[in-house]
Amino acid sequence: MRTLMIMLVAGTVGATAAMPRAAEAYTSSGEYQVAAACGYYAFAGAFRSYRSAERRAGRLGARVLDIDNSDSPNAGTGLYVVGSGPMGERAAQNRARQFRRAGIGDAYAGYRCFY
Repeated sequence: MRTLMIMLVAGTVGATAAMPRAAEAYTSSGEYQVAAACGYYAFAGAFRSYRSAERRAGRLGARVLDIDNSDSPNAGTGLYVVGSGPMGERAAQNRARQFRRAGIGDAYAGYRCFY
């Protein structure tokens, strides 16, 4: 079972509005889990091989994310995605544009939760 991290932030509503929102989900075994990081991500490819994803991530200054630990419709397929995030929507769109300029024509931005 993965360790869950829950952050409590004290402050005004305005100060917390920019924070990634937590999401709730149930695992296939019925266990309750809280997302560690929800927000917009810029994605630059999906790979079956962690090593292939790691190479692309290194080239782009991004990181490898395990899609099986997310709310993606492709969760459970054993894919590793290259991406950056979480961040605001505009920042994710800009980062996806950077990926496209670097030759990743199908790079895109989207809202996801990773657990």
